[in-house]
Amino acid sequence: MKRKFTSTQSFIAVALTLILTGAILPIAVANADEEKLPRKVLTGWMPYYSVKNSMAAILANKDLMSEVSPFWYSLTSATGIKDQYASAKLTIPMKTQLDLLRANGLKIIPAITDGTKKLVLAGLLAKPSTRSQVVNTITKLVLTNNYDGIDLDFEGFAFSDGTSSWAKTSPNWVLFIKELSELLHANGKILSMTTPVVFDPVTKRKGSYWVYNWPETAPYVDRLRIMTYDYSISKPGPIGPLEWTEATVAYAATLMSPSKIWLGVPGYGRDWITKVTGKCPSTYANLIKTTAKAAVVPANKGIGLASTYGATPTYSEKMGEITFTYQKTYNEGTASCTATRVVWYQNSRAYLARMELVAKYKLAGLTQWTLGQEDAETMPALREYAKSISPDVIIASLASNKSENSYADKSRISALFTLSDKRPAAGLPISIEARGEDEVEWKKIGEATTSVTGVAEWDLILGRNMRLRASSPGSWERLSATSNEMLISVKPLLEINAPTVAKAGAQFPISVRAIPNEGIFNLEEFVKGKWTQIDQVTLGVPTESVLFNTTSTARGFHKYRITTAPSTRLLGKVSEEFTVLIR
Repeated sequence: MKRKFTSTQSFIAVALTLILTGAILPIAVANADEEKLPRKVLTGWMPYYSVKNSMAAILANKDLMSEVSPFWYSLTSATGIKDQYASAKLTIPMKTQLDLLRANGLKIIPAITDGTKKLVLAGLLAKPSTRSQVVNTITKLVLTNNYDGIDLDFEGFAFSDGTSSWAKTSPNWVLFIKELSELLHANGKILSMTTPVVFDPVTKRKGSYWVYNWPETAPYVDRLRIMTYDYSISKPGPIGPLEWTEATVAYAATLMSPSKIWLGVPGYGRDWITKVTGKCPSTYANLIKTTAKAAVVPANKGIGLASTYGATPTYSEKMGEITFTYQKTYNEGTASCTATRVVWYQNSRAYLARMELVAKYKLAGLTQWTLGQEDAETMPALREYAKSISPDVIIASLASNKSENSYADKSRISALFTLSDKRPAAGLPISIEARGEDEVEWKKIGEATTSVTGVAEWDLILGRNMRLRASSPGSWERLSATSNEMLISVKPLLEINAPTVAKAGAQFPISVRAIPNEGIFNLEEFVKGKWTQIDQVTLGVPTESVLFNTTSTARGFHKYRITTAPSTRLLGKVSEEFTVLIR
């Protein structure tokens, strides 16, 4: 006669039940007097020729930033990238700079420019083979240096190739963006695209660089940085007038999530010569003339320049920029001339005017060329504004009705999401994620929405030890939140088949069916007051059952049990005792 011992009457198929509770309600607004951290509203570029200055600005304002873009690389061919940092022979190693950025919690998304000649890059993207090479070359740069992504700053299409090439280049650009995006995303990396302005084609507005095809590239990019500057180059005028700026960001916001969009701000201004009187000395004759290229003025030098020449800067509400006019005299011997010069640049007030657009369209923020060129008042003003639009902080916690289960048992998992003042955050979309103890990647296993009490619940049936966490994505109104990790441990189910009677000295079988059927199984006998292992089976591959063949010469009642060894996948299990009469 055989008896069957099982830790449950039947084996239940593994299932996952999601219980979504509560109505969707608006999230409460945090107390007005609550001290908030500033919204991360700033990113920008750090050129290889301005590392010291830019790095100082980054570290001083890291509370406003989550990522930065070293401006160090140039694509020279389908398989070649020039390292401009190395070429500049800077005294501080690149690794030191990168380590410093990472130590301060900043993502690194370096920019790469088009270092090829006219129409060369367009030709590379036109051929599938060379386009693939460019994709792989850029991806290799990102992976080799463990960057968080790449920022494409390929301006040759717009400013070198000519508009007649755009119709042919644009579809190839879309294919390139799609292919690069897929490869970067497969490796968990970010794709940022920096372009000049593009306008809604319905408006037929001039100066739209439609070659970059925002409508078709929008699904593939994670960032769109718009160069809303350089409106005025050859003739005096604003660097990036407000109406012009709003027109392009408003269009971009109709094509993609506004949270992808960064509005460009210049850290520089321009200084044009508009009139020359007298005869300039020969030293200056070719430089001081109305056709001369405008001088570049860092914004932090603007006030000083105006003060030196007794000029009064004025802010243009319409353009959203500072401007002033001054005269400068050039003397050498008996020769003398006076140049009338006009300056435009963006100061703290101008940046705040663009932050109004960020808030209006719920954009990601401002992207600055170049970090560290702004005037002294800009960052404090930006910080205060960023605090005024700071997203709510969400606090998440995860709990379970039990931390240990038998295989196929149900666990009730509860996630609580609150604001920092402990009021419930209702109506949040929540994901529940899991990973095994022997796994690295988290996998989403369910979704829910928080109830009026800020709670989301799931009934989970797990087939192995799992770590769980709950998370809510960020939005304009709130920060993303991730709960504590919680371990739910699982014991296997054991079904034992053993005889009730066996003959002394004769071999008898004890079979064990386990769910899941894996790991190390021990047969133990209670001898002289303690449990002693008498046999062990290790399953290399799953089988239908584990078989022990044992014998005993001592007549009488013998007590046995089965134990399983704990592993990263399962808890150890001790079966019920069973008795065999040996006679």
